[in-house]
Amino acid sequence: MPQSREVWRVIALFAALSGAEMLAAQERPGVEPDRAAMYQHLRSAREIAGTDLYAHYVHRCIIDQTYRRTLSRGLQAHGAIPAARVFDDFYFVGENAVSAWVLDSGDGLILFDALSSAEDIQNIVEPGLRAAGLDPSRLRYLIITHAHGDHFGGARYLREKYGTRIMASATDWREMQRLTSGTQRSPANWAALVPEHDMDIADGQVFKLGRASLTFYITPGHTPGTVSTVFEVNDGRMRHTVGFFGGLGTPETRETKLQLIDSLESFKAVVQQRNIDVLIANHQTQDQSIPKLEELRLRKPGDPNPYVLGKDRYLRYLSIQQECTRFAMAQQGQGSAPAKASLDVYFGDGGISDFYRWDGTLDQPGKMLRQEPVGEGFYDANASRAVRILYSSTDGRFDRGVIEASGLLYLPKGTPPAGGWPLVVWGHGTFGIADVCAPSWKRPTPRDGSYTDAWLQRGFAVVAPDYQGLGTRGVHPYTQQKPEGYSVLDAARAALAAYPDQIANRVILTGQSQGSGAVLSATVLAPRYAPELRLFGTIATALVQRADDRFDVASDVLGDDSVRYLVMRMLGGGFRPGSPTPDELLSSKGALLLEAARNSCSRDLIPVAREHGVTARNAFSVPPEQIARMAQSLAVEKLKVSVPLFVGTGLADSVIPPRQQYDAVVALCGLGDHVQWNTYDGVNHSATSNRAIEDAVGFAQAMLAGQAPRSNCGKLVKPGALQKADRSIPFSD
Repeated sequence: MPQSREVWRVIALFAALSGAEMLAAQERPGVEPDRAAMYQHLRSAREIAGTDLYAHYVHRCIIDQTYRRTLSRGLQAHGAIPAARVFDDFYFVGENAVSAWVLDSGDGLILFDALSSAEDIQNIVEPGLRAAGLDPSRLRYLIITHAHGDHFGGARYLREKYGTRIMASATDWREMQRLTSGTQRSPANWAALVPEHDMDIADGQVFKLGRASLTFYITPGHTPGTVSTVFEVNDGRMRHTVGFFGGLGTPETRETKLQLIDSLESFKAVVQQRNIDVLIANHQTQDQSIPKLEELRLRKPGDPNPYVLGKDRYLRYLSIQQECTRFAMAQQGQGSAPAKASLDVYFGDGGISDFYRWDGTLDQPGKMLRQEPVGEGFYDANASRAVRILYSSTDGRFDRGVIEASGLLYLPKGTPPAGGWPLVVWGHGTFGIADVCAPSWKRPTPRDGSYTDAWLQRGFAVVAPDYQGLGTRGVHPYTQQKPEGYSVLDAARAALAAYPDQIANRVILTGQSQGSGAVLSATVLAPRYAPELRLFGTIATALVQRADDRFDVASDVLGDDSVRYLVMRMLGGGFRPGSPTPDELLSSKGALLLEAARNSCSRDLIPVAREHGVTARNAFSVPPEQIARMAQSLAVEKLKVSVPLFVGTGLADSVIPPRQQYDAVVALCGLGDHVQWNTYDGVNHSATSNRAIEDAVGFAQAMLAGQAPRSNCGKLVKPGALQKADRSIPFSD
């Protein structure tokens, strides 16, 4: 594993230091460290890191803080690293001490940082470009990420030789000018390297050149005007989004450390909004480029690109940087910078039986922990076995590792076919966020009971996860893709493990509304998270996921019954990092829904809102436009899935408008997915799953028989105006 190689590299450098050097590295004369706070932040960073980001924790929290003057400098000593093509149009051309990157726009090259000197350009960048098949004379723009000489050192040379335009933030241009005036403390040679003022970068600026489109963000902390950049790259047929945070090194003063913590929090919102999944940095120790570049050189067709972290791991990476900066403040006696508590992580807990509490070992996701028979009202007339289940899963929201999750499991009547019954995993729609709303406790609705019964009658076993935090400990991360996706996949794993002779590893995922997002997320996660599951197809009705990150205030905030969904998303941690807390965002009227959501379910919020006149216009302390921007993205993952998709849309759905669902289907088709989209006249949101049942079963049976239905991606027709709901259709309430 790459982190293992890096840790051994760290150990070797530790061994090279004498005991006296180690002690000197830790001494900070006149400083009284806050050891209790140091312990808290170090432990927090370690827990966030887990095993996959452990090397980043070691580097930022340990090496960069305690051993900055010794070990850290050794890890970033000058030394050659061969240039490499990292993505189709993106290249590493730096060295061990400082990284430099080149983006080929098709209309010229864009260089990120100019290393430490003209000699570095001549000896490292230019030969690296030529080795990669790129002509240095095409260097049209240089982006200086921050005002330190090891990042702008070769800028003058580039300007004079190639006419390269130089871009930096206005603030850091001033910082560079201060170097020349002697008012800014710096290494002696930096002042002589400062280039002439050229182009200013503004916060939020979009810069386009050829096929490249870059968005700049000013993220102060490391320097007052550090520039971070977001842009897209190709890796074969896959499209990824790079997040280049322009300065991660821990600054000196309390004020600048607080600035860095705030900038990292703001960038989390950008990561969420843009679905950033690629981490690069301007020092190889910060993105683990040495092992990653080695993996790229040995990469075989089909292997993942090691620079692709995924959005969730990228967010954890930023949280590690924050906790390590807080650790540095405590270590240097600069006071505390506690993380802002944005939500109650135990909101809605309680009110259910001890069945849902597990105090034993949780060592692996996908294990069946316990089962118990259900009572009346669970729609089990056509089941030979109907049980409430507790199983292990992975925390997809708070990084707590392996957790417990709950659900229902039904086996059909009769003798299983050879190999066992195929398995349907049912992702339910919105029930609420309190434990008492878990379908395995509250009982399924007549609509959901009818739906799962239809599968039982056709010879499918059914497992129905409640999702993380619904019934079990911790707040339910409502509509958040990763925790719901893990719950779906681990429910299937647990069912197969518990009944290997009765259930076949032939899996169909199906979900309605909230559940459509859960099963689509599970479909994306399955090849990496649960590759042993034989997934044949996915069915999504009343599709909740979006085509992209754009929001529509009219439908998202002011739409039919939107306020209760927004309050549940907020309380479940579904607003972007850095958003105000629920207490800050909710008015006195909105607080009524908060209290109702604590112990009651989604439909119970409707009479509360009606009785007290709660609307989206008076439930919040900020305008609707701000609420829409704060809600986390529900955009489809930009990954082609490995199985065909069935999508069902009611053309009278006023909750998730048909045109919005159409746009999402178009986006799925654009990724190369095999999609069969069916629409239903007069069918509203609630009735969609049952109206589509015959088509959905036909799709599943064809998939299991190896006869994939034809995709209709090439024949999609955009829906017209919202139809009037036909109330004679079952479950149209």
